[in-house]
Parts: sequence; structure tokens; C-alpha cells
Amino acid sequence: MPLQIAYGDPSALRARCEVATARTTRPEETTYEPGAIIPAGRWHPMNRSRRQGSHGPS
Repeated sequence: MPLQIAYGDPSALRARCEVATARTTRPEETTYEPGAIIPAGRWHPMNRSRRQGSHGPS
């Protein structure tokens, strides 16, 4: 399944994103919606100081 992201300003998109490997959920992963896109491998949420420095919602 191809994934697409709608955006208007490429520089704003880059400022709010980090590059990571992602995958879609498997049928046995019932804690997520079917077909949800989740990080692949090890990851952790952004800490408070990094969230405050980003351009996204806090």
C-alpha cells in the first residue's frame, strides 16, 4: 500500500519531522487500529524540551 502525506510547505514539513523506519501493523497487534503506521524497531517518545522546541502542537 503506498503511503502519501499531504502538505503545503516542504520546509515546514521537514522542521516537524524526524526520519525513522516505519511499518504497518500486523493483524495480531490488536492494540493498534488495523493498518496503522507505527515505528519499526526501537523508539521512544520525544521528551518535553524537544517537544517545546518543535513547531508542532505541544
